Amino acid sequence: MEDVKAHVVTDVIVYKLDRLSRSQKDTLYLIEDVFWENNVAFSSIQESFDTSTAQGRVVVGILSVFAQFERENI
Repeated sequence: MEDVKAHVVTDVIVYKLDRLSRSQKDTLYLIEDVFWENNVAFSSIQESFDTSTAQGRVVVGILSVFAQFERENI
């Protein structure tokens, strides 16, 4: 996160969204308040979504809910 805020990186790529976080609140905070605020692109190798569109943000929200649900069940 320090590198993102210091503008050292331009992109954050994860294998799956749940590798970023399994908390819906944390996922949305990181994407909206950390990555977007610092002009850092975010993408996932396994899932296809564009967080610059409303549809892409809905997909991220749904996927993060399921990641949190899975964590709580474990």
